[in-house]
Amino acid sequence: MSGGERLGEWDHIPFDSNPVSKLIPQAIKFNPHNTEITQQEIDNLFATGVIQKSLHKIGQFISNIFLKHKRPDGYRVFLNLTALNDNL
Repeated sequence: MSGGERLGEWDHIPFDSNPVSKLIPQAIKFNPHNTEITQQEIDNLFATGVIQKSLHKIGQFISNIFLKHKRPDGYRVFLNLTALNDNL
């Protein structure tokens, strides 16, 4: 997928103003096994075009990720957007 393509009606969230992180989240420490799984899942998301690399910008919104086991033998990476939802 090239930059600028729209994914559908949910690829743009209409905020009243730019959301601002009130606190920069602390990095979550994963154990070595979960670190490896998380990296593999992120690599898969990059490879399929679901996510893309970006440069840090002052004022950007920052959220942690976490890993959940999904049945029967896989994992899923989640982006914790709880604080972002407060800006909707």
